Amino acid sequence: MTAASAAGPVAGDALQRAASALRMGEPVAAVWAAAARDCAPLADVSRACVRTTMTGAAVASELLRVAARHRADRSALRQRAIGRASVWMVLPLGACFLPAFVLVGVVPVLLAAVRHLP
Repeated sequence: MTAASAAGPVAGDALQRAASALRMGEPVAAVWAAAARDCAPLADVSRACVRTTMTGAAVASELLRVAARHRADRSALRQRAIGRASVWMVLPLGACFLPAFVLVGVVPVLLAAVRHLP
């Protein structure tokens, strides 16, 4: 329940439903499969929870690995978005400064050179 309140609205609702279903005694695999179907980012969490209920191993270390992987993926997406934004920010500068450079720097030189031709 605590994780559901800390998660976003979609993941929180899926976790709330999973917690309620588990309290009602529904099969663990079916509950976590439904949670993964309702919220795709919970697929790794649901696999970890099902695996640990089958083996009896602690789930905390696996959930920490899942969280670290999701944070790394989100960071990579952010870095790609920043890279794209920097390219889009340079385009207007090029569109404004290149014509200005040609008009102020190149055209007067060419006109002066053409006037001095025999």
